[in-house]
Amino acid sequence: MLISQIVNGLVIGSGYAIVAVGLTLVFMIFKIPWFVQAILVVYGAYFTYFALGLNIGFIGAVTLSVLGCILLAVLIERLFIRYAMSLKHEQLLIGIFAVLTILKTIALTEWGGYPKYIPSFAPTVIKIGEITITLDRIIMSILSIVIIGLLALFLKRAKLGKAIRATSQDYRTASILGININKISVITFIITGALAAIGGSMLGMIYYVHPKLADLLIMKTFIALILGGFGNIFGALVGSYVVGLTDSLGIAYLGAGMKEILLFIVILVILLIKPSGLFSVGRRK
Repeated sequence: MLISQIVNGLVIGSGYAIVAVGLTLVFMIFKIPWFVQAILVVYGAYFTYFALGLNIGFIGAVTLSVLGCILLAVLIERLFIRYAMSLKHEQLLIGIFAVLTILKTIALTEWGGYPKYIPSFAPTVIKIGEITITLDRIIMSILSIVIIGLLALFLKRAKLGKAIRATSQDYRTASILGININKISVITFIITGALAAIGGSMLGMIYYVHPKLADLLIMKTFIALILGGFGNIFGALVGSYVVGLTDSLGIAYLGAGMKEILLFIVILVILLIKPSGLFSVGRRK
């Protein structure tokens, strides 16, 4: 049972990781807690769910979801982020929650409160010893690691990725040195939009899709970032797996009602040892 729960926790953590990395990327550039990423993930799940009704296959549905989330993310960047970065930190936080609330209300009004579930694209059950897992969850976990690995490689090796990292180190200095900040901002939100769609498609097969799913994702992914350290992609990945494993083991051995206690015990232990998280960078000034 233990091994089975660990595998399940890694699968859940893979879904959280895609969301957490999107949050991390925005934090790296703008040094803001981008709660809106959680509702974008929900939109990605909805887009995939409805696109599947067009009989274009799972890959086609996810592709449409990616395009839809990119469009929505860039629209938010154009209409909000571009003008909001000059605000004081407290005002910016209020603006972020306003955007989050608007998008949640639109989703609830448009799609109602009835939960939806994205059907499995590969329901084949694979049994290895005491481990029982469906093929889609294996693919999801591998895909999550591959995507995050490619993103990390892009940021480290590609010219544009280096420009993003330079901007993340010092937003104002990068602008003075000739880096096109507006271009970096748009590209950042294109990437986070794509991650939101993929994350939504993955998590929509684990959880029921509902606007309030955003609340769960905000809590889980921000705990992951606290554990891993804000602004670090590897930290977001590790933190997400810690949260996923704690969720799975907590439900199995303590019950659904008590699992959060285990999670917060883990948080306290890690933060007592490493108050800034396992990996961390600076905060927005």
